[in-house]
Amino acid sequence: MILQNRIIIKLSLAILLWLGCSSAFALPPDWNEAEIQWHDYASGMAEAERTGKGVVLIFYAEWCPTCHAYKNIFKQPKVVELTRTLVMIRVDIDQQPALSEQYDFDGDYVPRTFALTATGEVRHNIYAKKRYRYFIKASDISTFSLLLEKAIKS
Repeated sequence: MILQNRIIIKLSLAILLWLGCSSAFALPPDWNEAEIQWHDYASGMAEAERTGKGVVLIFYAEWCPTCHAYKNIFKQPKVVELTRTLVMIRVDIDQQPALSEQYDFDGDYVPRTFALTATGEVRHNIYAKKRYRYFIKASDISTFSLLLEKAIKS
């Protein structure tokens, strides 16, 4: 009986631990909605056309650990300040796969970050020539800030 109770307790703890870990990854990334005005694709592109502002378009997935790590970029004061002069758009590739495919220039990976003109043209020329041109490491705040600065000039 004691052995059976120990097994039940251990199994229960293992299940609770597994549920705790899996639910942490099930939560959507924190994109700092409190300080950054995010748009869906349609409303963001309409806003860019109306205001003439450059656009930063980010494709992500809820299940992607790198996308979850990416959230830290959007809490950096310099990044928050730069986003105020841009139209910021997020697209979940699982919710809009056809739209994601339109921006599948060098692969269907996430996160992919694009700088667009107010008319929706991708500014390919501002990216380094590398295999995954539109990928920015979650820890690379300086490259992300530089992308924002270049997007503002579009």
